[in-house]
Amino acid sequence: MDHENNVKMATDFGRILGKNGETSAEDEIYEAEDGKVLKELIARGFDFISPIPTTATYGAVQSVLCGRDGFLYGAADSKRSSQAQASGY
Repeated sequence: MDHENNVKMATDFGRILGKNGETSAEDEIYEAEDGKVLKELIARGFDFISPIPTTATYGAVQSVLCGRDGFLYGAADSKRSSQAQASGY
């Protein structure tokens, strides 16, 4: 996982949305590593408009990670639904 996150942390992290030529990001992107992530994205040519709320209805993520140990690890996006849960075997 990038930045030493586990699957749950990565699933719950902020989203970036490109729509109609505009790029928006949730607060976590603006705050990540004291703005370092946002600065890097801007240096790569992204032009961000104002932050979007984490309650937006797009981008609900359900993740499965195939671990190096052979197990599957799942995570549900807890920011998009209070009912989100990962379950399985």
